Amino acid sequence: MNLLELFSLRHTQVTHVHAELHEQVANDQRIQAKIELNLTPKEMSGNGQNSMPAFQISVGLTCVGELQGAKQPAFNLQVVMQAAYQQVQGEAMKLAEFSQHHSTLTRQLYPLAHQHLRGLMLQVGLEQVKLPYDLLNTGGAAIAPQSLH
Repeated sequence: MNLLELFSLRHTQVTHVHAELHEQVANDQRIQAKIELNLTPKEMSGNGQNSMPAFQISVGLTCVGELQGAKQPAFNLQVVMQAAYQQVQGEAMKLAEFSQHHSTLTRQLYPLAHQHLRGLMLQVGLEQVKLPYDLLNTGGAAIAPQSLH
């Protein structure tokens, strides 16, 4: 089930930004960057008896960069945002069913989180680090390890 067909994104809000630079990274240094995307759904309160349900997803995108031969990460960056979704069609969905299929919203949420993380990378001088634009369709290309929860 694709929730993008049943839900509309009402709004997003960045709630947490974190950056740690452990080592200076030169523009020509090779970096192994690992990304992790976490999606955590919850039901939103305040929906009247007759309205369709609304859900909030906490979106966490983390990027950890390692230099070759280093014992600790060179940097650790994280952006957390909240996304509110309103059901616009179909039979009213319960949280359990929404939670079972919420990963289908990745197509919409990853680019939003990516945009915020990219801005953070530019602010801390890591413009040479490239992130994949799409976690689900890499066209067979090898990209950094990733996980989706």
